[in-house]
Amino acid sequence: NVGQYSGAYGTLGGSVINVAVDPVLTSLHANGSFFIGGNYNTIGGTAYQGVGYWTSAGFSTLTNGTVDRAIALGWGLDNKLYIAGSFTTAGGSANANNVASWNGTFGTLNGGLQGGGSVLALVVAPDGRIYASGSASGGTNCFNVWNGVQWSRVGAGITEQPQQLLRFGSDGNIFAGGLGSVANQTYIKFLTIWNGASYLPL
Repeated sequence: NVGQYSGAYGTLGGSVINVAVDPVLTSLHANGSFFIGGNYNTIGGTAYQGVGYWTSAGFSTLTNGTVDRAIALGWGLDNKLYIAGSFTTAGGSANANNVASWNGTFGTLNGGLQGGGSVLALVVAPDGRIYASGSASGGTNCFNVWNGVQWSRVGAGITEQPQQLLRFGSDGNIFAGGLGSVANQTYIKFLTIWNGASYLPL
């Protein structure tokens, strides 16, 4: 379920991941390790909950992990790993709703994003803010931003269906892909731009 390629294919430490659904990877700085998130609870017979990491010494676990699926991973400017998905518990804390942070220990980001559903995508802004989207709303629609202290809705918000793709452009705009509508504005399908002040269709 997890492999490597350096002229020929091979496994990572003979790893076999059970129930490997929605796997995602993110690089960890310059030491060559990377993190794997998904819907699994063992790697090579060892208990891992939703997210673990690989180094040349083998796989390691994030203590207690996420009790359910980790869908999106990203590194913040604060050297924390941000984990989004469909879970209510991370690192043993029951107050992590669909998004959490990790830098040796887990953080719950002020209770995460509640309201059921999942966080399907996240992206780190150049200023360090964390943008997250999906069907988990925390009462502020489907597109939210974490400023290090609290969550807030991005502009008028995106409602109805979750946005599944977030990317920052070289111009600083955020591209959000999926299916949804902007509050009090024209229905937008598949791709929209947030320019820091308003949503623009493509």
